[in-house]
Amino acid sequence: MNEVLSVFPNQYRKLHTTRSWNFIGLPLTAKRKLKSEGDTIVALLDTGITPEFQSFKDDGFGPPPAKWKGTCHKFVNFSGCNKYFKLDGRSDPSDILSPIDVEGHGTHTASTAAGNLVPNASLFGLAKGTARGAVPSARLAIYKVCWTEDGCADMDILAAFEAAIHDGVDVISVSLGGGNANYVQDCIAIGAFHAMRKGVITVASAGNGGPTMATVVNNAPWIVTVAASGIDRDFQSIIEMGSRKNVSGEGVSTFSPKQKQYPLVNGMDAARDSSSKENAKFCDDADSLDPKKVKGKIVYCRFRTWGTDALVKAIGGIGTIVENDQFLDVAQIFSAPSTFVNQSTGQIITNYIQSTRSPSAVIHKSREVKIPAPFVASFSSRGPNPGSQHVLKHIHLKLPLLV
Repeated sequence: MNEVLSVFPNQYRKLHTTRSWNFIGLPLTAKRKLKSEGDTIVALLDTGITPEFQSFKDDGFGPPPAKWKGTCHKFVNFSGCNKYFKLDGRSDPSDILSPIDVEGHGTHTASTAAGNLVPNASLFGLAKGTARGAVPSARLAIYKVCWTEDGCADMDILAAFEAAIHDGVDVISVSLGGGNANYVQDCIAIGAFHAMRKGVITVASAGNGGPTMATVVNNAPWIVTVAASGIDRDFQSIIEMGSRKNVSGEGVSTFSPKQKQYPLVNGMDAARDSSSKENAKFCDDADSLDPKKVKGKIVYCRFRTWGTDALVKAIGGIGTIVENDQFLDVAQIFSAPSTFVNQSTGQIITNYIQSTRSPSAVIHKSREVKIPAPFVASFSSRGPNPGSQHVLKHIHLKLPLLV
């Protein structure tokens, strides 16, 4: 087969997860060239889109520019100039064979790139402002290549690259990755190279493998690689203990306390029995906790997995304080009064619990706090470049992707 340059096994890759543009010097008052914005077509290779969101209202938009060669199709619950790719032919019972976004990741990345202006946006009342994408008047071409159960297949990604190039897009945005670091076996590197030859730039995420070294992906020299960074705000909750000593925790807790103090218990002390103590301290196994010892109390836990706030709430707890030194720069959103604390703060709380027979505490509603910025997000993948160990791959951009 003389026309075949290379053949490699199909792999499945993983997805990478309001005031950002102001922070990097692109305020609402910035002069905009609406004609050139409206002629810009951004292709998103992701999980699809939720077209009903306010970020995608197209009031006042005319027809696509003449360079657009894509076709429009009708799908389940969706009609528009977008496509999906699932070439393995297998059904995904958790998803829909249409560009509709079931997972939410594609909707997020699409609004970040070209979401329209949404005034009075907030996160449960916090961080109020106007939500918008980088180029609010740009056109979005959605290519659904990632599926709830199956992930993102190489063959679907390559097919979407070829379709986007043919359709006449200006930019291809890819917030997924993983797999082989060898460029000739990396579907994103191959697709981006084809796009580059046609004058189409590919912008891709560096990955969420940080802070481990040599985890950066999408590192081919012809790709604009984007790391994640934070802006100058944080969401913190004051923890007021019965000793009148206050400490601070991280995360988004939007619940106002109904009383001044609640009983406070260590997860280990709320174990069903002595054999359950080790698991009970993590508060992530309902069978290890005694609901009678948890009911009506704030539970102090160690971090092992996400969702302890929901589990403690489900068995009657009032809230959780979770000791967690990982990813404290990410605003975790809680389903009950909860907060994350680092190890040193956790030790203060543990000492207090052990110092009295009736420990108590209250977690106050989160507030917005100014912090130094910018900073590289803890989860953002690091170098060196595993694909070209003798070439320093420069991270072209650091975008503030944290809330």
